Amino acid sequence: MIRLLAGHYQVQKPLGKGGFGETFLAQDLHLPTQPLCVVKQLKPQFREAAALVTARRLFDLEAQTLYQLGRHNQIPQLLAHFEENGEFYLVQEFIEGPSLHQVLQQRRYLGQPEAQLLLRDLLPVLTFIQQQQVIHRDIKPANIILRQGDGKPVLIDFGAVKQMSTRLADSGFTISIGSSGYMPAEQQAGQPRPSSDLYALGMTCLQALTGLTPQKLPRDRDTEEVDLSQLPNGLRLEENLAAVLARMVRYDYRDRYPDAAATLQALEISQASPMPGPDRLSVITESQRPGSSVTVAQTALGNSADPTVHMTTAAPDSLSSREYRNRQALLNKVRNYWIRGVLENSLLDQIQLVLGLEEHPQAVSTPWNIEVKIQDQPRTELPTHASVLSIFDQMGTGRTLLILGEPGAGKTTTLLQLARELVSRAEQNSYQLLPVVLNLSSWGSHQPYFGQWIVEELNAKYQVPKPVGRSWVEQQHLLLLLDGLDEVSLENREACVLALNQFQQQFATELVVCCRRRDYDGLSQRLQLQTALYLQALSPNQVQTYLEQLQFDLSGLQQWLTADTPMQTLARSPLMLNIMVLAYRDLTPSGIPATRSLEEQRRRLFDRYIAQMLERRGRDRYSRQQMLNGLRWLARQLTHSGQTIFLIERLQPQWLHRSGDRFLYRAVSSLLAGLGFGLSYGIFSQIGIGIAEVGWWGDLRPYWLDSLHMILIYSPLVGLAISLLPAQVRPIETLNWSWRQALPGTLLWLLIGTAIGLGGGLIVDIVEPALMGAPIRHTGESWTAWIAAHLLPFDGVNGGIAGTVFGLTNGLRGSEVETKIIPNQAIWRSVNSAVYFAIAGSFTGGIAGALLGRPFDTPIHISLINGLSVGLLSGFLGGGGLAALKHFVLRLLLYRRGQIPWNYSRFLEQATAHAFLQKVGGGYIFIHRLLLEHFAQLPKS
Repeated sequence: MIRLLAGHYQVQKPLGKGGFGETFLAQDLHLPTQPLCVVKQLKPQFREAAALVTARRLFDLEAQTLYQLGRHNQIPQLLAHFEENGEFYLVQEFIEGPSLHQVLQQRRYLGQPEAQLLLRDLLPVLTFIQQQQVIHRDIKPANIILRQGDGKPVLIDFGAVKQMSTRLADSGFTISIGSSGYMPAEQQAGQPRPSSDLYALGMTCLQALTGLTPQKLPRDRDTEEVDLSQLPNGLRLEENLAAVLARMVRYDYRDRYPDAAATLQALEISQASPMPGPDRLSVITESQRPGSSVTVAQTALGNSADPTVHMTTAAPDSLSSREYRNRQALLNKVRNYWIRGVLENSLLDQIQLVLGLEEHPQAVSTPWNIEVKIQDQPRTELPTHASVLSIFDQMGTGRTLLILGEPGAGKTTTLLQLARELVSRAEQNSYQLLPVVLNLSSWGSHQPYFGQWIVEELNAKYQVPKPVGRSWVEQQHLLLLLDGLDEVSLENREACVLALNQFQQQFATELVVCCRRRDYDGLSQRLQLQTALYLQALSPNQVQTYLEQLQFDLSGLQQWLTADTPMQTLARSPLMLNIMVLAYRDLTPSGIPATRSLEEQRRRLFDRYIAQMLERRGRDRYSRQQMLNGLRWLARQLTHSGQTIFLIERLQPQWLHRSGDRFLYRAVSSLLAGLGFGLSYGIFSQIGIGIAEVGWWGDLRPYWLDSLHMILIYSPLVGLAISLLPAQVRPIETLNWSWRQALPGTLLWLLIGTAIGLGGGLIVDIVEPALMGAPIRHTGESWTAWIAAHLLPFDGVNGGIAGTVFGLTNGLRGSEVETKIIPNQAIWRSVNSAVYFAIAGSFTGGIAGALLGRPFDTPIHISLINGLSVGLLSGFLGGGGLAALKHFVLRLLLYRRGQIPWNYSRFLEQATAHAFLQKVGGGYIFIHRLLLEHFAQLPKS
């Protein structure tokens, strides 16, 4: 057995073995605390070169699917996938806790309220899976883990390894995968459907209720359907629960619910009158972790940290289904972006140290005690067992808190640890406030109203439609966790404090704010909050204890810390201590560097860390110089623009620092948009008319000449109109639409479009006769008559149609929070939106053209084709095509300047693999502000 995989996954013991591969419990030696993980090894059935190429392609596809699925809180996160010695490996998050199979072995069966809760917890997971176009195909009690701590059921073993192996051998139906009794007929036949998972989940719940395996459940003799009226021991299921389960396990997939969302809706309706009984499942399990003693854990389904809080995962009566979905979507994003994406992958969260706390009540002010100097404040050291969470809980309703600390002291980590507990509570109780993490760095004095900034941040970072965000702010549904007050630009920091105080006076929102102590000391204004906590630096004993607990030979680093005072100072920061371990864990006593100043030691430490991360992560597509220059540029842009989270789709022309580049961006994007419209309109309309008049094989040369005239005339006119629009890239975030928002823009663009159509038509009527040597006017026709005849040509109608369709796209708005996010998703959504609006615009334009062409005696085929053409193109540009085009031009200019690689998403993913960045949803953030500042100060190499 291979004991060390990919250089840092140390195999501890096998967990399972099958015909497709093996599963192992392993430790990740690359991280300081060496967390446990699960390694799945695929053993391809075919070793031929062609088969391995196919296997590699399928393996990458399956891994991408698992990465997407791992964003859900109740699905193990895929940490890595790699190939080694012709074998394929998946590394997944280790979920500690017993399986439902183990629970049923101990208890045999569950009560009806517990089974209902299990079903309600798993149906949203299936809904998420089905939204990703994935079928699990192996749901059973052994693949449901009741997570230790919160008791939530976690769905494991998606069978990506199995699916990949079977797809290598079969190009038609998929080979049946699953477990006997839990597989419906269509899955056994190799044709699984989304409702196949509903069947398996239904059978699992029936087993939990009755203690009987699916094969032993009573069935109707005539239909072979499960007969829930004949359950053993006189068990009688609640009527509506029985109806839901009976439909889930129908033999014919067409008789089941169409998907998990419909099942959940039916279950929520059936639970309008909740059944009495316990809402938690308690079991005693034993788990043996390497290097630890046997522990006894209690796992609960729906258990709350506060025993007085009753869990409810269904939407309460006071919430509509849309409000409930919006709420759950935001909670899921906060957990996936910040808790799983940042906190659980951060360097600081790996340190298991209790940070000392000091209470600084005079660091904040109240309306009756505003003028307080922080230098005069008394310090009250809190007991060692005190935590930020316990202090926050003791404050009661309306609580507000300021967290202060030195750089790298753990402020953000503390904030996210608090967020983790608050999110869990909000998931368990729909009447809890919605905790949301926001970074203050993007706040600017141009936006003095703090509530509007919150709405815009919710929209940009969490894809919350602005009307929904505005409602949450005004109705005080949010618990704001605000990080980085010190990251607000110095000239705007005082104004930010004033705006936050004014917002707090108006809405009395519960909130927590984090700031570096030195930056807060320099403010003349004070936040009007209840109290402030100061995170103490690590003591020398804590530093020494932590280093001794690690399973590395750190004698060189320990000796250096003993003799070097600046290094001792740096080590008192949890962040810097962790970076020291990663950067100098191979340091020998003979290699100890010379003593330098504190600032020089910090700079050298980051340089060493960067070099070590680039070296240990293996080869990649980018050289060391490319990686450093790319991150240097990104760090400077984030600092300059006052941002912390970087989203590819949020690239804006302001990131082009040369005025010539910004002019070129506007000119090229307008020119390409105009040229695209002119080309498409000229060719589609004129050649389409030609085909309608002379047929496919007729003489189309005159029509090609007409199309050339249209291109030359309308391209600059449309380009000029596009250049009048704001230069900003505004991706389409949603396909929802509102008349109220559409009307003002529609009226404006109706006028602009009509003017362009009239002007273009007038030019065509002058240019074409001149080019053909014909007179502009007919013999005997006065100029007055000629002008009257050409002031309202049908080209004006075409322009009006184009402007109307383009203006209607201003009505795009959102009413629901998006539940999934990938890098650059907004641009891809813009492209999809452009296609939809192009189709809708063509139908609208065709109908309008056919109707409006009659007053001008325009032949029906001409008016119809022209209307279809302009509607198609205007819908495409306004519906998202223009945003995608601007984004493309901006990316092209930045690439040509050597500031970003062409595949920017791949570069950022590589920087994340090197532990320089972390993913926050579809965005990226430096692992710490100090590292961002270090990269920003690097010289260009």
